[in-house]
Amino acid sequence: MSNLDKNQDFFNRLANQESGSIRELASRITNQVFAIGKERGLFKEDLEEIIWSSITILLLKIKEKSYVFQGYDPASFTIEIAKNKIMQFIAKHQRQEKIKHDYNPEYIYHIEGIEEDEEVVKLNLLLNKINPTCKKLIELKFFAELSDKEIVDRKLSPYSTTASLKNQRARCMKSLVEMSVSVF
Repeated sequence: MSNLDKNQDFFNRLANQESGSIRELASRITNQVFAIGKERGLFKEDLEEIIWSSITILLLKIKEKSYVFQGYDPASFTIEIAKNKIMQFIAKHQRQEKIKHDYNPEYIYHIEGIEEDEEVVKLNLLLNKINPTCKKLIELKFFAELSDKEIVDRKLSPYSTTASLKNQRARCMKSLVEMSVSVF
């Protein structure tokens, strides 16, 4: 089987959202994303979140047909998504040093500049289906944009260390990805 055929087969399995192909994609991109992230000072837990988030984006792009097979390995495209997310992560953390918001659940769904478009509706549907602790961890990190240290210091979650918080949130992101595959 040629590389082109292998890439086409892999793309087709991802398009069918086969769980085995999703795990294979994660294993194929992990080392490179970790190397890029470590070089920029990111922690393992943050990189795990970025990996699963990047895979979710790829699967949504395939489903929406905004990413179609062009002969290349889908892992390459996913790594590019992850690189972009790493840069966004770094920029967001630089902004967090300047501006901090108090956690307010009402504020989360009314962030300036975000409208109730189809993507937000899909995300809210998924968040309402995961367990409440996972939902809260994701909201605190990605909507309220609180740092892990602040979440732990303010006791906004049941986790007493940033490492345990990040580990649990990475597991939550993984289950969110798996759920998005079955829902969408």
